[in-house]
Amino acid sequence: MRLLTWFGLVSVLIAIPGWTAPGDTGFAQRALWTWDHRMDWSGKTPGRVPMGGGGKYHKPADEYLEDYKRLVDYMDAHTTFNAIIIWGFLRDTHGGVAAGQELCEYAQERGIRIIPGVGTSGYGGYYFEGEHEYNVQTWLAKHPELRAIGKDGKPRNVLCPSKPENAAWLQDGCRWLFENFKIGGINFEIGDFFVCYCDDCARARAAIPGDAADYYKDMAISIGPVAKLARELAPDAWLSYATYTGFNPAMIEKPPAWVKIVPQEIECQWTLTGMVSDAKWPSGLRPPTTRNTGYLHWGNKSTKTQHNIYLRRIQDVCRRASAAGFAGLTTYGEDPPSLYSMMLFYDAWSFFLDRPQAGVDDFADERLAKWFESERDGRRLLRILFRGPRSYPLVTARRALERANPPRGV
Repeated sequence: MRLLTWFGLVSVLIAIPGWTAPGDTGFAQRALWTWDHRMDWSGKTPGRVPMGGGGKYHKPADEYLEDYKRLVDYMDAHTTFNAIIIWGFLRDTHGGVAAGQELCEYAQERGIRIIPGVGTSGYGGYYFEGEHEYNVQTWLAKHPELRAIGKDGKPRNVLCPSKPENAAWLQDGCRWLFENFKIGGINFEIGDFFVCYCDDCARARAAIPGDAADYYKDMAISIGPVAKLARELAPDAWLSYATYTGFNPAMIEKPPAWVKIVPQEIECQWTLTGMVSDAKWPSGLRPPTTRNTGYLHWGNKSTKTQHNIYLRRIQDVCRRASAAGFAGLTTYGEDPPSLYSMMLFYDAWSFFLDRPQAGVDDFADERLAKWFESERDGRRLLRILFRGPRSYPLVTARRALERANPPRGV
C-alpha cells in the first residue's frame, strides 16, 4: 500500500502485525490505563471527555463489555501490551459483578490482565458505583463517624485512613475482589487531593519522620496495610500505587520515610509526564523505591492529546525507564486505532516497550515499512512528522503530504 493512499483512509482500522513475546531487555509490565466512561472502542456512544473519575456511566450497559472486549482483542492481535487498568471496573449501571467476571475471563483467555483501580479513600473503593458492601459511599452511609475531616473541620465523604475500621474494611474488600474475579492485579490510589485533618491522622502523620507532604504520609498510611495483604493473597499479581508526582535527586539523597511504609515489593507508580528531559531526569537518576512503574498522560481525549504524535517521546521515556530499572510503563488506552495518531501511538509503544534501546529510524524501518510496504515511505513519514514539535498534530502532517504529492484515486 502506498503511503499517500493510506492517508486517505485514516478512518479505516487496519490490522498491523503484532510482535511476539517481549525480549530480555523489554518491560514485563505494559499496561493501558482507562476510565470506563471515557472508552471509545465500540464506535457507538462517544466516551465522555473530562479528566478524573467523577460522574455517571452514560452509555448503554452492554457497551461496557463491547468497549473492553474490543480493546482486549486489539491488544492480543496487534500489540505487546499485556494489562488494562480499569477505573470504574464495577458499577451497577454496566452489569456489576457479572460483567466484571465475564470481562476478566475473556481477557485471561487471551493473556491480558485486568487490573481494577481501587480507591483507598474515595473513588468508590472496590465497587465504584452502586449499593454494594464494598462501595465507599455505602460503607460511610452506615458508618458516618469513619469519614475523613477536611481542612475546614467538616466531614468529607471519603475514608479516614487512620481509622482501624476503615483499614479492616479495605482488607475485607481486597479478599472479596481476589476471591470473586480473575484479576491480574490492583492499581491503588488515595487521590492527590486528599488529606485527612482529624486528630487521629495528625498523630499518625507526626509519627512518620521527615518533612514529606501530608498527602504522601496519608497515602502510605492508607495503602500500606491493604497492599501488604494483596501481595499475600496473590503473590503473582501486579500491584501498584499512584504517587501523582515524579521523583527527583533529593529523594535519592534522603529517601522519604513513607517509602518504607508501603511494602517494597509493590510497584510505586510515578507520574513521568513532566520528567522526560535531561534536566528533570538526568542519566543515572533512579527512584527511591525498590520496584517502580511509570504513568504517562499521553494519547487521550481528557488531555486533548489523542491527535498528537508522541513517537520520539515514547522512545525517550522507554529508554530512560529501562535504564532506571522500571518494571513497566502505563499510558492511556481509551481511544481506538481508527484514529491514525492512536494507531501510531499503540504501535510505537509496542515497539519501544519491547526494544527500549532502539531508535526511531529502527521503528520506521521495521514497523512503518510494513505499513506501507516501503522503507522509503516509512522514513518519509518520519521526516514529515519531525518538521514540527515533538507532539505533531496529524492534520498538519497530512496536509504537508498532500501538498508535496496529492494522492491519486482517493
